[in-house]
Amino acid sequence: MSNYKKAVQQVFEFGLTVKSLKVFNGREGHGVNANIYLHNKKIAVCIDSGNGGELSYDFLDEVHYKNDDGDYVKYENHGESRKAINTLISTLPTYTYSEWAPSLDWGDRNDKILLPTIENVFNLVINDCIEYKEFKKAIKKVQGLITDSKGKTDLFGFKHKPSQLDTKFNYKGKSQTLEQILTSEHKGIVILNKLTEAEGFRVWKKHFEVEASL
Repeated sequence: MSNYKKAVQQVFEFGLTVKSLKVFNGREGHGVNANIYLHNKKIAVCIDSGNGGELSYDFLDEVHYKNDDGDYVKYENHGESRKAINTLISTLPTYTYSEWAPSLDWGDRNDKILLPTIENVFNLVINDCIEYKEFKKAIKKVQGLITDSKGKTDLFGFKHKPSQLDTKFNYKGKSQTLEQILTSEHKGIVILNKLTEAEGFRVWKKHFEVEASL
């Protein structure tokens, strides 16, 4: 496992979760509103307007104060939540551009070290939450990962509900369950609905090469 993948895994194991996620269309891609939780405690609110800018966030335990002009400004680097995320970042294994995106040629930057930020960490867990919602929506119907004779793998959605996998149908003169029909017609098919939810989601992300970026 590359240092980059180790860093991603470490972030996911840290205890960050996303709630109240809303995804909307912006001028330059999708935008999001989301709340970030650490060990089930709400620590930050995030927004990406989808207009080409960065994800902005506010830690809830950072105070605001009036400056000399009478405007309220944020006193950053003050809250414990920010310190906790910065501590996480400081313990992540270092990784290079080539580890981060091995399919691209970064030239003289291949071995340059990338330094993740709080924005990167929050984007990682938010994007993972978006993908999980897509996955949950998809598996309301039977989903099968099929590899053809040339080794190409594709994901197919079938019209049947997962509860029908054990239902028998008259197929080619035989009474067979839907699962039996699928496995006989598609050798080596992996039916995501038969996997645990965690394993099914892992297979889903691997197939679509979903790797939210730190």
